[in-house]
Amino acid sequence: EELGLAGARAWALTLGPGARIVNCDTVDDSGVWLCMHTGARPPLSSRAEAVARRMGLKLRAGRLIPGILADSVAFSDRGFEAITMSRGSLATLARIHTRGDTSASLTGSGIGDAAALLAALTMELG
Repeated sequence: EELGLAGARAWALTLGPGARIVNCDTVDDSGVWLCMHTGARPPLSSRAEAVARRMGLKLRAGRLIPGILADSVAFSDRGFEAITMSRGSLATLARIHTRGDTSASLTGSGIGDAAALLAALTMELG
């Protein structure tokens, strides 16, 4: 995000047709899971909702929060189906990319759910 998505944009140029992108960005210890997209709602959003529901996790799907830039935008811009998975709260948004955004502000309790959700989603897509 810091360099205009330069890395994601370069990577998007190398992908073949039909690639689907699941970007994981910002996983806090608590808060609601978000499945965000730009442009038209991709089928990946419904798949993520179904996987989360089966796992008993609360997940909201919708457009990327205005003013937030995520790597999935670079892939969507190239026509790929792309989502960004994130977990947090308003306090998370207030902290990210500030001096308070350090590992000391986290316990790591969100890692297990993140790993399980992303693994289940990618297994379903495979």
